[in-house]
Amino acid sequence: MDTIGLLATELGAGRITSTALVQNSFERIKDPDGEGARIFIKLHEQTALKQASKVDTQRKSGKTLSPLAGIPFSAKDLFDIAGEVTTAGSKVLADAPVASKTALVISRLEDAGMINVGRANMTEFAYSGLGLNPHYGTPKSIYDRATGRCPGGSSSGSAVSVADGIVSATVGTDTGGSCRTPAAFNSIVGFKPSCGRMPSDGVYPLSVNFDAPGPFGNSVACCHILDQIMAGMNVTAALPNLVCAQPQAITLTVPQSIVLEALDPEVASAFATSLTTLSNAGVRIIEAPAPLFDRIIERNAIAGIAQYDAYQLHKDLLAERGDEYDEFVRWRISSSHNITEEMVQESWRLRRELIAEASAMISGTLHAFAFPTVAIIPPKIADVQEMEAFKATNFHALRNTSTLNFLDGCSISLPSTASGEAPVGFMLSMMHGRDPDLFSIAAGVETILQSQMK
Repeated sequence: MDTIGLLATELGAGRITSTALVQNSFERIKDPDGEGARIFIKLHEQTALKQASKVDTQRKSGKTLSPLAGIPFSAKDLFDIAGEVTTAGSKVLADAPVASKTALVISRLEDAGMINVGRANMTEFAYSGLGLNPHYGTPKSIYDRATGRCPGGSSSGSAVSVADGIVSATVGTDTGGSCRTPAAFNSIVGFKPSCGRMPSDGVYPLSVNFDAPGPFGNSVACCHILDQIMAGMNVTAALPNLVCAQPQAITLTVPQSIVLEALDPEVASAFATSLTTLSNAGVRIIEAPAPLFDRIIERNAIAGIAQYDAYQLHKDLLAERGDEYDEFVRWRISSSHNITEEMVQESWRLRRELIAEASAMISGTLHAFAFPTVAIIPPKIADVQEMEAFKATNFHALRNTSTLNFLDGCSISLPSTASGEAPVGFMLSMMHGRDPDLFSIAAGVETILQSQMK
């Protein structure tokens, strides 16, 4: 699958045109046998083609352009686009005022020359790990299309737009796993940055304390390029800026805790194989007791901070128009009505304590946690249509990823199984602000894992 780096090289050499790339995106979207109608809520076809033509004309005339000029991308439906309504995957916001300006992370990508082809579908209000959407349809995971499996959420359309080859990179958000879970379910790379690394201007919130805009791509390098630009770096500095860590320099701690429990057989097997492959390549693997992860899951079940934030944001709208919400999303938000400010303050206290514990466990420059991104493979869409099944499955979709959000860390999911096999994500995580080091580790691990997927 094409990477951003490859496309930039081909465009610069004149071997492809931006118009051809954008036309290919829309051809794939409109393929009647594909998922395009469910992947996107709104398309920008005329604008995108006009922008592509302008880029091609400028490049042909010899004008110096950004290396990324003319490369298409997609963006989750909770990013503001000037002149459009941001619906956040919901019908409730369909009559909201149009945005006066484009979200800063999106405008930075557009300023770098990339072309936004459309608004990607998502779980309503970004509040589920499965990716279901009864309003706009649920795009199927790239895996086992004939059966129809969950794409992962909440950034469902974003992930599938990359997995289906519509774009080579996209932008989502991650509050409890919404970049990494759909990345794992679609065999691509998804990155959750440290909170505050990306500006939240023009992003419809779920939890102001946990939301983090993040990229998806076909490689670690794709995510790294988008991350750098979204964080404000000049594009010419971002492209060659990824340092790949050598295996012997990497240490991975596998926490012996709840994150390794109740794994689907395919997940357990792929993760064990990945650890063996990495160890044989020279990566140091440490298995260490880590009850702090169990405590995170227990505390989130009692008084999750993000859950409290979501209820405070939606309680008035729920009271007014709750019958228009997705029933699963309505249940998730409403179930947090009994979380008090005092309970949340205790969660904040525990969070500070556990961050200190986790920081002590992975204190080296190239030392990260490693465990499966998701405990399960993509479940069948038909199997999660009843409330009790949804509750149990959604918990397992977000259980592992949510631990790093509680720890205020950065985290990335890498594919670890071959094409056609059940997709399994291999997750690497570090503490807040260690994003550059995490990318370096991820680049090194990616190279090794690719050898087991051939």
